[in-house]
Amino acid sequence: MSIHRFALGQKVRFVTGTGMRPGSGDVYKITGTLPPRDNLPQYRIRNEEERHERVTTEDRLEGLALSGDGKADEHAGFSEPAKPDFPARPDFSVLDSFPHHQET
Repeated sequence: MSIHRFALGQKVRFVTGTGMRPGSGDVYKITGTLPPRDNLPQYRIRNEEERHERVTTEDRLEGLALSGDGKADEHAGFSEPAKPDFPARPDFSVLDSFPHHQET
């Protein structure tokens, strides 16, 4: 008998078969537990932005990290975009130190 890792009401991320997340609204709530399929626990999940529930196996779900107040952190796992390590405006003053070619 398999044990369900996620509890009713818990928020999780859904990962597609290709390993990609469906999109920005990828936080789902566990709405039900189902018998195993291929020895993997199954769940009914729902996203607030969708009008239907999905059925998926446990291997396609990721638990969300908890924030300091004990609530699911819906932004866990997302990183901020990389910031460039160069100045916003280039400093062309360094070009003044190079000898200039003069035509004769």
